[in-house]
Amino acid sequence: MHIGQSGVIIKLLGNPAMRQRLLDMGFVKGTKISVVNIAPLGDPMKIQIRGYHVAVRKKDAYSILVELTFAQDTVEYSCGNKIDIE
Repeated sequence: MHIGQSGVIIKLLGNPAMRQRLLDMGFVKGTKISVVNIAPLGDPMKIQIRGYHVAVRKKDAYSILVELTFAQDTVEYSCGNKIDIE
């Protein structure tokens, strides 16, 4: 994801300890998130979730599977295909 992009969490990947840590921070399936800022060297990322900002390391962010939302009627899935929602 890039700065300004938002989406909805589909699934958490990775080892059980990592998934639990993300769950404890509020990264739950169906929750909307958006990228607020990315550090100059790319790590960490500042993500807005549930009304607060959290810094997440890039390697941890790769464990969060997100369905990107662009416009009110278009969604891009993790495979990169855009479809119209009716």
